[in-house]
Amino acid sequence: MKWGKLAHGCLLAVALAGCRAPGPNLRTPVPETFAIPPEDDPRYSKPLEYPKELLNRPPVKPTSPQGIQGMKGGAGAAGNAMPGAAF
Repeated sequence: MKWGKLAHGCLLAVALAGCRAPGPNLRTPVPETFAIPPEDDPRYSKPLEYPKELLNRPPVKPTSPQGIQGMKGGAGAAGNAMPGAAF
């Protein structure tokens, strides 16, 4: 019974310590500014175009065994050392 009252008291203290009003808002309001791009800039006035020689080409495959080995050597034992760490 003694431990139950102590646990309830601790929970009440933690709940009351976490429930407090936020401080005053000290930020100065900054008006929004809109930057309109120039009309004579072709990046904004024309649709996006890719070079014709880059389109419709087959993917490049590595020809040397070293290129293939480098792709296979991913996260080994070191990758499993810290689960949840996404670096």
